[in-house]
Amino acid sequence: MKRHFIAWMSGLLFLLALCGVHSVYRLTNLLCMARAEPAYEHLWLARIYFWCLLSLSLGIGWIAILVLVVRQSREAD
Repeated sequence: MKRHFIAWMSGLLFLLALCGVHSVYRLTNLLCMARAEPAYEHLWLARIYFWCLLSLSLGIGWIAILVLVVRQSREAD
């Protein structure tokens, strides 16, 4: 059972890492667009805040799942 849990959580860690990379890419893209067009910065702010919040929550979730996987693997040994 614990090996099954560790396998699923490792797959979830991989997916969260991919989503995190994508969200950081989108965030940097929006920051560059806001910097390139300062007159329309107010239009980009909501999107920038959304992707920043999403990136932070994915990072926190990734760390929490990593802690669970390490704890389960130590208990399995």
